[in-house]
Amino acid sequence: MNKLNTRELQRQFSTPRAILDFDFVERRYSWGGVQKVPSNFATFTLNGCTFSDRGLDLTNDPDISVLLSEVGAVIPGTMLVVASLITSPASTRSIAQLDDTLANERIAIRQTTVSQFNFLIVDGAVNQVNTSSSNLSTFNIPHCGVFSYQTDLLDAIANGATVFQDTAATMPTVTHLRIGHSAAGNPALVHVQRVVLWDVVFSVSRLRELSCQFRHMYM
Repeated sequence: MNKLNTRELQRQFSTPRAILDFDFVERRYSWGGVQKVPSNFATFTLNGCTFSDRGLDLTNDPDISVLLSEVGAVIPGTMLVVASLITSPASTRSIAQLDDTLANERIAIRQTTVSQFNFLIVDGAVNQVNTSSSNLSTFNIPHCGVFSYQTDLLDAIANGATVFQDTAATMPTVTHLRIGHSAAGNPALVHVQRVVLWDVVFSVSRLRELSCQFRHMYM
C-alpha cells in the first residue's frame, strides 16, 4: 500500500475522528472528518505558503490561521505536529499554536535551538508548562510531537520516546489555530507535513502510538 493510501485510510478510520486535520503534503484540509477547501470558511487564511513534497515550508513565514469557533471546543484536547527540521534556529520558534492572536494565551508545539520539540502552555502571560523533548538530531526527516492538555494534567511525547508530564497548570483562553507566523515571534525552521487537533485527551499509551504512527506515514 502506498503512503497516500495509508494516510487516506488513517483519515477515514482514526478513532476518535480529528476535529481538524491539515495534511500539507497532499494539501488536504478537513473539519470533523469532512474534506474542505480554504474558501469554505471565511476565517481560514492560507497566505504566503510554499509547498513541496516535504510539505509546508515555514522558513518563508507563512500566515495560516483558523478561527476556532468554526471548529469547536479544543480544550481539553490534543495537538499533533509532524515536521522535518531544516536547521536549528537562534531562538525557540513556534511550529503550530492555539492562541488569542497575542502571546499571552497559547498552547504551542515549538522548535528549540538544539533541535527539540518544545511543548508550551501560557495562561495570562504566565508559563504553565514549558518542557522539551529529547534531541531530534536528524534533519530533513519527519519527527512527530503530540501534546494532550487539560487542567492539571499535561502529557507530551515525541517519536514514541519519553513522555513528559505536568500535573499543575491552568488552561488559556484561545481563539485561533495558527501555523507559521505568530505574535510570539518568527516561525520555526521546518517543513510541516501534518497538523491535527482532537477535542479529547488521550492516554499516554495512545499518545505514543499516535506519535509513531503519524511519523512513519511520512518517512
